[in-house]
Amino acid sequence: MEINGTKIEARELTVGEMDEILGAFEASQQASLHICDILFPDRVPLDVARRATGLETSFFEDLRPSEYETVLEAVEAANPTFMAALKRLAAIGRSLLPAAGGSPARTSPG
Repeated sequence: MEINGTKIEARELTVGEMDEILGAFEASQQASLHICDILFPDRVPLDVARRATGLETSFFEDLRPSEYETVLEAVEAANPTFMAALKRLAAIGRSLLPAAGGSPARTSPG
């Protein structure tokens, strides 16, 4: 695909790269959220998109949300196994919240 004159190719991450990404999430228990992750919370994180495309964060920051979503679709299509693992980890995390005295992040208008 090409966006803003830049050819973008999403590649499948190696098992080692996946392990590094998950290790970084675990190591930074208070991971700072980038606007890309806030806009698309149920999609692949920005760090995964960066690694799979070889592009810098600044490139993604210059995209329109619809363009960024196109890149996410390509990255997710190239990494179905990793995507499935992320979904399993998210489900495990949600199931542990009540046991830890937390609650799922839901708010209702006051």
